[in-house]
Amino acid sequence: MSNKLSLDDAIRIAKSHEEMCLSEKYINNRIPMLWKCNKNHQWTASFDSIKNRHSWCPYCAKKKLSISVAQELAHAKNGKCISEKYINNSSPLLWECANKHKFHLSLGDVKNQGSWCRECMKLGLEFAQNLANERGWICLSDSYHNRRTPLSWKCSEEHLWLAQIDSIQRGTWCPYCVREKARLGIEYAKKLANSKNGECLSNVYTNCTTTLHWKCSKSHEWYASINTIKNNNSWCPYCANTKLDILVAKDIAYSRGGECLSDSYIDCKNHLLWRCNKDHQWYATLSQVKNKNTWCPYCSKYKRERLCREIVSKYLGPPSKIRQPDFLKTPKHPSGLHLDIYYPQYSLAIEVQGKQHKHYIEHFHRTLEGFNNLLAQDQLKKELCEKNQIVLSLIRMKEKSMPIYVYAIDEIPKESLKHMKSNGFAPDWPFRLLVCGGSHSGKTNMVVNLMFGNKLQRMFKGKKGERYIKNDNLILVGKHTEPKWQLVQTSFQIFANSQKPYREDVTFKRITPDRIPDITKFTPGQSTVVVFEDLCAESKKTQERIIPYFISGRHQNISPVYVTQKYQAVPKIIRENLSHLVMFRGSGSREDICRIVRQYTDDPKKASKIIDKHLRDRDFVVFDFTKATDDPLTIRLGWDTPLKLD
Repeated sequence: MSNKLSLDDAIRIAKSHEEMCLSEKYINNRIPMLWKCNKNHQWTASFDSIKNRHSWCPYCAKKKLSISVAQELAHAKNGKCISEKYINNSSPLLWECANKHKFHLSLGDVKNQGSWCRECMKLGLEFAQNLANERGWICLSDSYHNRRTPLSWKCSEEHLWLAQIDSIQRGTWCPYCVREKARLGIEYAKKLANSKNGECLSNVYTNCTTTLHWKCSKSHEWYASINTIKNNNSWCPYCANTKLDILVAKDIAYSRGGECLSDSYIDCKNHLLWRCNKDHQWYATLSQVKNKNTWCPYCSKYKRERLCREIVSKYLGPPSKIRQPDFLKTPKHPSGLHLDIYYPQYSLAIEVQGKQHKHYIEHFHRTLEGFNNLLAQDQLKKELCEKNQIVLSLIRMKEKSMPIYVYAIDEIPKESLKHMKSNGFAPDWPFRLLVCGGSHSGKTNMVVNLMFGNKLQRMFKGKKGERYIKNDNLILVGKHTEPKWQLVQTSFQIFANSQKPYREDVTFKRITPDRIPDITKFTPGQSTVVVFEDLCAESKKTQERIIPYFISGRHQNISPVYVTQKYQAVPKIIRENLSHLVMFRGSGSREDICRIVRQYTDDPKKASKIIDKHLRDRDFVVFDFTKATDDPLTIRLGWDTPLKLD
């Protein structure tokens, strides 16, 4: 029997609401029709929205839809509504998701049905299917809404259940298999103990890493996981005492330049007395030192991490207790990668790293593969932080006098950036600085380093530190705010609110290009750095507002910084009034470089090749136009190293 709808159905449903359907023709349930409520409001809506979505007069319900509603909905989904005109609830609008996919959907579909980007849905479903395949499962769902919507799964044992993709990604398993393995696990443990002429005294099995109670044929009792017994081929530690004794402890201590001061060994859970090569003494079990690669707590990263946490807590309050946030959980790391100090409210994380994060250390990494795995984890952590807009600040245990700290997780400092000896290499005040470089070249990171110096890093260690450029005010002019500038803003607030000797009366302010102030509004009694970031494509009117900062800003105690991608895209009058030029990879052609260096060398082509090679190697080159042409610091590799062009 046919259930095809008609105009009569529309009229009947309108009457049931004591309203009217004014349309004289019905095409299908998606085409808008004209309706009128009992208060004489008229509007258009599809029959589907009236019949199935139970919507009615938007005026009476005070829910009149508009393009602003669409824009708010899109913003809530981290996307955009590109359309500028709204017709009705059923007319398609152009949308853009967070992944830059463009698609058409009606406002009704997005608002009432929860529909969104089909491409992302495909990717989400494909990811779920791949995740299932890795475990020998099948994802039975044929549609994907979001990460919180349960999907249907089937394991290799044909069990069916519902679970969110986030739950599967965190490492949860088939609930039926888990219960079955728990039942069989204790039986297997008892059989395993029996095969070694011993007993498993436990009666409850949780998982393969949970310790069980064992007894050997000589009635020694101890605790160990089934994984330890099965995979490490271990058994009674008392019977195997000759394998793990005081001589082993002394050998390990000697290999690390220290001593084991204890004279006897009982078992792996009893503490021994140790001494490092700096005469620090502490107690730790042999298991902690041998198997967990721990060593002197006074020399190690952990003391510095605690100190860093204490100092940061004075200014930002206690860090989050969540050290392994969800965004650091992956199929390979289901429990999540670890952050030393995490402030989600400031989008900030701090890692206190020792030399084991840069150099292979045998007693720490054990194998070269272990070292490579640590580097891979560090890189993955940086990428996931970047993806989730978290600024990851790395604090090295060893510092040089003017190092480059990485405040942007997508930029890689080169070795030449680490040889800065003092703030004497920073530009003299007042300066007029142009910084050019392609995306992800490190240009903004370099500017942030000039603003911070080593002050922030040394504050974390209880030392005073200094900013390389000591200005009173910092103004950022731009359309887009990168996470690293949020770090600058937070840090300037810390500097301003600290007690002596850390306190500095500094301010940070962001403004949009249309609000660039006249330079006469500035007070010469206050030193101000104004950073113009990525504005070369702005209107001529905007450029005309910027130019006075480079022509006469010094009279108002202003030092301007122009940050952009291409050297030639900068207005000529700005280029001609620079005190310093910093070039990164992608900043210009070799011909551009040749034109700049011809005043310093008889062979500009050769010199441009040398500079171009350094830029391609991710170094940056500084031209100091305030110095004589024969001064070795006129052209530098980084801020501190003279660059020879011959």
